[in-house]
Amino acid sequence: MGMYSNSTTVQALHGSSRYRLAIRVLMLVTLLAQLSACGDPRDLLSNFDIRITLHSLDKDSIDRKINSDIDKEIDNSKKEAKSNAQENLHLTPEKLALFPGQTRHLRVKSIANDGSEKDITNYYPFVWHSSDDTIAQVDEKGKVTAIGLGIAQISASHDGVTKSSTVTVNDTSVSTILISPDNTVSSLVGKSHAFSATAVYTDGSAQLLAPQDVVWSSSDDQVVSIDVDGLANSHAEGEALISAEHAGVLSTATVVSVAGVLTLDTISVEPSVNSLLVGESLQLTATGFYTDGSVGDMTEQVVWTASNPGVVSFAFDKPGLITAERDGTTSITVIHSSGATTAQAVIDVIDVSGGAVTTQPDLDTQDVDQEQDRRRR
Repeated sequence: MGMYSNSTTVQALHGSSRYRLAIRVLMLVTLLAQLSACGDPRDLLSNFDIRITLHSLDKDSIDRKINSDIDKEIDNSKKEAKSNAQENLHLTPEKLALFPGQTRHLRVKSIANDGSEKDITNYYPFVWHSSDDTIAQVDEKGKVTAIGLGIAQISASHDGVTKSSTVTVNDTSVSTILISPDNTVSSLVGKSHAFSATAVYTDGSAQLLAPQDVVWSSSDDQVVSIDVDGLANSHAEGEALISAEHAGVLSTATVVSVAGVLTLDTISVEPSVNSLLVGESLQLTATGFYTDGSVGDMTEQVVWTASNPGVVSFAFDKPGLITAERDGTTSITVIHSSGATTAQAVIDVIDVSGGAVTTQPDLDTQDVDQEQDRRRR
């Protein structure tokens, strides 16, 4: 037996320590509940006069009380989880228009708090049901088949959560399948390209088809293969035709032309020969020539070097820009990471000042021009 403050008397329970601990837990839970419910806890404590006679509580009573509280908590958790599931699960598409004989897969998606979606159709054993099998039927994987004209509700259920989609079956049919891109696609080995398909119906309406409702094909999988999601992958040089089939209608094919990986053949530098006066600047450019015949500017993709660094200097912020520093001749070489190099640019620097970088006062412009012409000859 022990005495506690606040006029609360607790008589000790004879028996195992497990039940004494259980009683104390129950008392603490009761006290905390009353404290949280009252406006001022001091009012509760001042008038608190709970007397529990433990002799009246046998083992079975305590077990029933504990189990009852646990069952209530579990039931509340289940109700909360079911409520959250109802809000976060969606059956897509929510509305579907089909013609007799057409099929379409419905998907169950879970939407997280951040808005991201996850397809859980195959994660749980959903029970699929159609409100009218004479209009639309659904199999165990959510594949809907239109049977007759009318409107039916297709539902997916699991663990007490049910979501539904409205299926309307009318007498329109697919007239054309359009795929995008629809022009010739130029590709390189190792590149990927995304395709999509759109169904055009006899009533003039059009609908972008879900990947699972399209059968994609390639005329040559060794050159270009395409997966179920419409992603084409280029494997080898050549051409392949990509087409899509839906509801028995085949699209016009798109040509995918695949070239080998581009290889840099040579590089040239322009101008290849030039004369500068000390202090003058010149922008050089590097051009790359590839094995497939294409040409590209590589001025900013190469490393610029000079055989005689003291004759010219390179700008730090503009590749290929040189400034004449002193009299002399230097060869400009460009180096690419592929290893292709060239050293065709020759720069001749003229120092008409006799060693000084600045122009002498008694040397007029005509004299400079004549000296440049003489050195170029």
